[in-house]
Amino acid sequence: MKMSSEYNIEFPKRDRCLVGFALVLSLVIIIPAYVENDIVRHILTVLVLSTLGVLICYHYSWITEKKELEIFFLVALGSGLCLPYLFSWIHELGHAITGIINGIEALEIDVFYPYGGVTHFPPLYFFSEDMVIKHYWIAALGSVGSVLIISILNRGLYHIKKIRFCFFFPLFVITSWGVLYEFNYLINGINDYINGINSPRDAYKFLFFYHQIDDPIIQIDPLFLRNGLIYLFIVILIWFGFNLGKRIKKEIKIIKKTADDFIPSQGIREKLDLEEIKKVKKK
Repeated sequence: MKMSSEYNIEFPKRDRCLVGFALVLSLVIIIPAYVENDIVRHILTVLVLSTLGVLICYHYSWITEKKELEIFFLVALGSGLCLPYLFSWIHELGHAITGIINGIEALEIDVFYPYGGVTHFPPLYFFSEDMVIKHYWIAALGSVGSVLIISILNRGLYHIKKIRFCFFFPLFVITSWGVLYEFNYLINGINDYINGINSPRDAYKFLFFYHQIDDPIIQIDPLFLRNGLIYLFIVILIWFGFNLGKRIKKEIKIIKKTADDFIPSQGIREKLDLEEIKKVKKK
């Protein structure tokens, strides 16, 4: 283990975890294919991905302490199990609050675990232009509000300079997933509208109500909107990947600097193999 430049003793190289990687990745593929229950499938997938994250961080020495790896696993597991459900609540509350602002109170909010939900509003018996406008705003602002709040959490994590990597990595990944999930949800809803499939998705409802207006301010082309969201999805995905890579690079520098600056105490020195130290000094 590299204790100081005086002894020049290096960290032990990580044993390659190729077998572990292959096993865990195979589970990521197998679980969705063979586990039918959504809750069980989600729990198993999060457990497997959390384990994969630990293997990756250990293998590439992004985290060097056992305690930090344990914290990483617990944070990854906890955030993976809880945050998607919280994001679903944020999404549905966006619909409900928009409804209240427009004078339409939600009858009931159903949020499903691990993610997804429905906000129930009174049936729309007649399509007056005023009611149509209110309903397309309600449909739109669930995803919009959710993306904004999750993005604020994501950016906040990224800009906290002193946050430990074992907390940052899993929380950044899950909040990035939350943003991308909402974009994917919108894109699928627009596809349903383009293909003429009656859908409960928000983007479908938004386009349906919007095109009921006799003289809208702007004409929204579903194909143009879908393609724009796809390009934005790709840009955000690359941006998140760049941010994560930048943070990993910074963490590696911190680990190297800590190793170079660390001076062993007398007790640690006594435990070092004296013959090995002599060999290093001769060099």
